[in-house]
Parts: sequence; C-alpha cells; structure tokens
Amino acid sequence: AGAVGSAEIAPGAVGISELASDSVTPSKINWSLNHADSDLNGGLISVQNTSDGTPGNFPMGLAGAVSGSSGASGSLIGVAGLSPGLGLGAPVSDLPVGTKYGVVGVVDIGTAVAAITNSGIGLYADGTTMATKGIGANGPTVGYSGVQGTTNFDGNAAVDINGFEIGLLGVSTGTTVSDNFGVYGVSNNVGVFGAAPNLAGEFVGDVQIGRQGEMRLTGPQLIMRAGEGDNTIILDATAGEGTGLIEAGAFNVTGGSDLSENFNIVPSVGSSIEPGTVVSIDPASAGQLVVSAEAYDRKVAGIVSGAGGVRPGMTMGQRGSIADGEHPVALTGRVYVRADASHHAIQPGDLLTTSALPGYAMRVVDFDRAPGAIIGKAMTALESGTGLVLVLVTLQ
Repeated sequence: AGAVGSAEIAPGAVGISELASDSVTPSKINWSLNHADSDLNGGLISVQNTSDGTPGNFPMGLAGAVSGSSGASGSLIGVAGLSPGLGLGAPVSDLPVGTKYGVVGVVDIGTAVAAITNSGIGLYADGTTMATKGIGANGPTVGYSGVQGTTNFDGNAAVDINGFEIGLLGVSTGTTVSDNFGVYGVSNNVGVFGAAPNLAGEFVGDVQIGRQGEMRLTGPQLIMRAGEGDNTIILDATAGEGTGLIEAGAFNVTGGSDLSENFNIVPSVGSSIEPGTVVSIDPASAGQLVVSAEAYDRKVAGIVSGAGGVRPGMTMGQRGSIADGEHPVALTGRVYVRADASHHAIQPGDLLTTSALPGYAMRVVDFDRAPGAIIGKAMTALESGTGLVLVLVTLQ
C-alpha cells in the first residue's frame, strides 16, 4: 500500500517497455498515481495490449472500472479525462449526483472526448446491454450543440453505411411504440437542427409533430388538428384522381380579393390585354375570351384581375384542358376595371356595362339594353375621362 506515488515515477520512466506482461495488477498498485510533469513523446503513461482476442478475452488498451458508492460527493466515473489540468472540480461536480459514467471528458474550451476512425465507427454508444431502458447517446446543451456529427465522405472510401454520407446516425431496434427514438434531442433552444444546401431533413416513413399528433405527415397526406380533437386541416395529394385536395373548416384568404379563372384571351386590333381590361366570350373559339369592343355586350365574361395592386384571392383552372389559360379573369369579388367616363360620370353604386372603347367599362344609362350585359357595381367615382374604378363584380 502506498508503494507508487508521484515521487516514485520519474518523467518518461513508465512506457510500454517498462510494463512487462502482467507486471502491473490491482495487487501491485493499491493507491492512486499522482504525477505531474511533461513528456515529449506524447504521454507520461503508455499502455499497449497485444492480446489476440480469444473467446472470453476482450483486448483493452485501458480499462477503468469503479464499484464504490458515490454517496453525497457526486457520480461514479470509470475513466476521467481532464484537460488542461482542470482537476475534479466544478465541471465534474456539475454531473447529476449518483449517476454512473464509464468515461467522462472535461475541457474548458475544446473537445472533451474525440473519436477518430479511418474505417468503422468513431464512437459507439449502447444503452441496451446493461439496463432495461437506456440511452445510447445523450447530448443535452444550454448554449450550443448537444451532439454534433460531421462527415467529409467523398464517395471513394471503402466503408460507409448503405452508400450514404452520415454525420450522425441514430438507430433504435426497440419494440415500444410511445418511447422508442433513434435520435432524441433536448435543448433550451433547438433540440435537433439540420442545414444543407439541398434538403435540411429527409424522412422515410410517417412524420409527427407534437406528442398528441397535432401535425402528422403520412405519405402524401398532411393532417393538422388541435390537440387530441378532430382533424381540422387535411392536405391530400392523392385525392381527386391525383389532383390534390385541401379540406378545412374555414378558409381565410389575405393575399387577394377576387375569385378568378384562367382564360386564354384573343387580343383585338388596337387593344391590349392588361389588368383591368373588360373581356367577353369569343364565339369563334370555344372556352376563350376576347377584349370587349361594343357597348352593352351580353357576351361579357369579366375583368382581367390584378389592376390597381389588388391581386386575385383565388384562381381556378384545370391545366392541360380547355379550362385553362394565361390570364386570371375575375368572375366575382372586388377588382379595379378600366373605365370610360367621357360621356357619363361614374358614381359609387352605378351599374357598369361594356363600352364601345375596347376593354373599357362605362355607366349604364340605357336600362333596356343592360340586362345580361352588366359587369357589376361601381365602388369608387370617376368624373370624366378614363381611369380605374373599383367594382364589385356581379355579372347579370
């Protein structure tokens, strides 16, 4: 007892050549080794195990085991690596009291435990072999990364996992449904963070957000609900013969104020197709429109949406069919129209119809000709000339 202490170990005195086979055993060293010095060869104590790993024998370069009781002093630690010379002070004492650790690494700034491999697994953590329920790797953090994984695999190495470059891999083979996680991240800020120029995250299988399933992605279907209540929003990419479906109790549109459909519009001579233009049904082309060019035109169909900075609230159409086109035409709602007040001033509440000026609306003054040719009601005034008038589209 007390045979080996700091005075007995000179700098560089203990190396691989000094530790003969079975020369250092628990019976030889009964007290801790306490020695502080410098060594140019990379370490004060070097231990090498050349065992062949026969059955029942586990070759270890260094094994640390502790079987005592932590009591009120702190945790049980098999191997502690402290750098630079921190000692068993505050960092270690901050560990949960009574917890058992195989390896603890503590540094003030830097890497506590480094795992480097050229071919294989840098760090392997298994939480299943000695407990009914354990955590393979746990990385809680207050200010930075709890667990960080980095890879620079270039596709030419011989060893990888199913051809993937993986910075951090979490695998769980448990059978429980509610508490079975491949990767579990807990943080005061972000539990799991992913960043990439292509995909920040990729999942194979269903994805759930919230312990009560507030949001769940099941294949091509996204379901959202309030707590454990009924589904409130459903986005289904497979419904409607693959055209998709959105189901919700209410739909609030804040980006526009009219209901439009897409149409192809044939321009007329001397007219242009721009937002606010009045358009009519083209009798020569099924499903298409033309710029209106006659007063009280009963073929009037609507107004090209988007004038005056008021955008369409909802645009409908079926791609690749006759019910499609390049221009959104407002069929109902509020939209600005190009109006002509050269002959009759327009006041809010006036009925509007087509004008002889191509693409323009005017105030209805001949009510016998107006039925079937009314575009809607004016909501703003235009005293004279031409300009934009806000109209509530109500075709009649």
